[in-house]
Amino acid sequence: MTSDTFSNLINNHKALNLLLNEKEITGFSDFSKIDFVDDAFKTYIEDQYIESFKTIYNNYAVQSTNTAKTNAFLRSTQFLATRKVIDVVAIQYHPELVKTLDVLKHAKETVDKKPENFNVPLVKNALNVTILNICNRLDSSEIIKKDKNQLIAYCLYICDVLEDISPKHHKDIYVAREDILKYLQKIDSYSASENHIYLASKKGKDNATFRGQKPILEKKVKKRGVGYYALIALGIAYFLFKLFRRMG
Repeated sequence: MTSDTFSNLINNHKALNLLLNEKEITGFSDFSKIDFVDDAFKTYIEDQYIESFKTIYNNYAVQSTNTAKTNAFLRSTQFLATRKVIDVVAIQYHPELVKTLDVLKHAKETVDKKPENFNVPLVKNALNVTILNICNRLDSSEIIKKDKNQLIAYCLYICDVLEDISPKHHKDIYVAREDILKYLQKIDSYSASENHIYLASKKGKDNATFRGQKPILEKKVKKRGVGYYALIALGIAYFLFKLFRRMG
């Protein structure tokens, strides 16, 4: 396609025209069903797209907060962004991810000392939709990918420590733990049955390596993979064998 063709396609598409020509976006803008977007089109709009991002970011992330428009733009990168665009956007949004990590690090320190003091509102606010979109839409950027893995690690650690919290005496914390696990499920690269880098459990003997030190990530496996499910299958098979023997 020629430049004129691309320009006409933009002008005749309501959401693209708003985004690229008017440097604006709505919270409901949807770019998932545009059938003419390919690598050539993404390259053609690259500089225009970056300029639109700068305006939208300044308007809705700096001057006034509008998370609906912020998240609409982040979602758009999945369909319109080149690697160059992703890197530009990631640099701007990386500090937001760092803020969330700081909250989680503090939460880890809290649950290590006294799980009952876990700050539910603070952590829930930190694990918001914008952070989720940053993790999901920008993780081709190395700086985002690295900190996204740290976010997963801290969430797994905190949930592990809070596993024995009493729903009767600390219902808000119990519910918050379940909500964090649900949040993790919304991260595209996360799967409970796969390997994840995580912090050594407070319950385990390896916890001693963390006392008095800055929290670090260990390449340990927190998984329920093939071996886990194989043991369950063997257990069921043994139960059925015993049952049929009794019936016989």
